[in-house]
Amino acid sequence: NLTKETFAELPGLVHLVLSYSDVISVSDDAFEGMTSLLVLILNENKLSSVPAAIKPLHNLRELDLSMNKILQISNGDFRGLDRLKILKMDSNIGIEFSADALLPLEETLHTLSLMWCDLAEVPSEITILQHLQRLDLSGNLLTQIEDNVFLGLDRLEMLDLSENF
Repeated sequence: NLTKETFAELPGLVHLVLSYSDVISVSDDAFEGMTSLLVLILNENKLSSVPAAIKPLHNLRELDLSMNKILQISNGDFRGLDRLKILKMDSNIGIEFSADALLPLEETLHTLSLMWCDLAEVPSEITILQHLQRLDLSGNLLTQIEDNVFLGLDRLEMLDLSENF
């Protein structure tokens, strides 16, 4: 478990990798004072939700929560991440998004990766991501693509739908 004391002596930390660390929970104040943090990698852990501790990380550019046990992205999970550009949620099997869960990222996010999440359809919530340039939906369970599902994603440059259908 990560607490405030875990990183208290590292306020200038820019890049934090906690991959394969069996992290189950993160206390709400674990990243308090870490205003320099730009990249946070928490992949291959045992998190069941997006840690509330990320909310004060206003300078965060990249967040990787891949290969956890996150089933629901709720409204407010990404509130405060005003500069987030890259979000990786790969291999969170069965993940779902609340209606406005991605709203705080609509102006900043340019890369979204949802590989191997067993998605049966393209999440309609992504259409608010006006600046999205890269979308990876490979390795899911997509059997068809609904009309207009990518409407509004005018800046999309890369779309990966491999290993579906």
